[in-house]
Amino acid sequence: MRVRLERCGEDERTLTLPARATFDGRPVRLTYPTRTGALLRIDGATAGAFDGKHGTIDLAVPPGERELSVLVEQRSQPIAGLPAGDGLRWRRMLARAAQRPAETIGLESAPDAYGALPGAQRTEPPMAGHAHLDLAWLWTYADARRKALRTFATAVRQLALDDRYVFAQSQAQLYAWVAADDPDLFARVRERAADGWDASVAAMWVEPDLHAPSGESILRQFAYGVRYASAELGVTPEVVWLPDTFGFPNTLPTLAAHAGLRFFATAKLQWNESTRWPHPQFCWYGDDGSHLV
Repeated sequence: MRVRLERCGEDERTLTLPARATFDGRPVRLTYPTRTGALLRIDGATAGAFDGKHGTIDLAVPPGERELSVLVEQRSQPIAGLPAGDGLRWRRMLARAAQRPAETIGLESAPDAYGALPGAQRTEPPMAGHAHLDLAWLWTYADARRKALRTFATAVRQLALDDRYVFAQSQAQLYAWVAADDPDLFARVRERAADGWDASVAAMWVEPDLHAPSGESILRQFAYGVRYASAELGVTPEVVWLPDTFGFPNTLPTLAAHAGLRFFATAKLQWNESTRWPHPQFCWYGDDGSHLV
């Protein structure tokens, strides 16, 4: 069954599409085709998110008539190849990025193992989900805040579907944005902290560049990040989580030790065209003997 969505609030970036539907209390699969991100709310509460690779959401919706709302991005975000300024290339990119949002949403009974991926099997190596979100890169802060809501909503939903699932999220600024924009969603994140939601990686306010900032600036990143996670999430971070930072000073183990951090994780050491970094795991010692694992 497909339910008609009505066009409601609209601006240059987003379109709100509400509808009403009746549920019988059984798990339901909602389907919404979109190339961009779309946030689903049910009776005002954030319930999940759709995007170009995730067109379905499985939910257990309480019985009765409910109000659905889809907040959909009207234009996809660029990821590369931006021109230096206005011109034909830029206008062509904008035209390709635009979409006409779908105005129906599909409702059907969820499969018996609802939420499960076909053919998914338990794996031996421990794995954790993660969303690397640039707070500002080829988009605005407002775009990043909406993306954070969609990401947090998806992660919380996955935690509810499978108690084996673990999701690690860094950057205290993201948590602060979600807390300000959707207090109910943030409360659900806080409830799952240390119970599937891993905030031990939220040791810094953002994932910063480490070439230009001074040592004091890096220490302040640690101070604000650790303080926020401890006060708002009840978790003391232990990991310097910098998957996308381009280079690291030899003082990082010493600075991290001052913040009480013991571990370091990155993906950038393998991004080298000339010299392959030989150690997937290692202990990094600073000049004063401080070290990170």
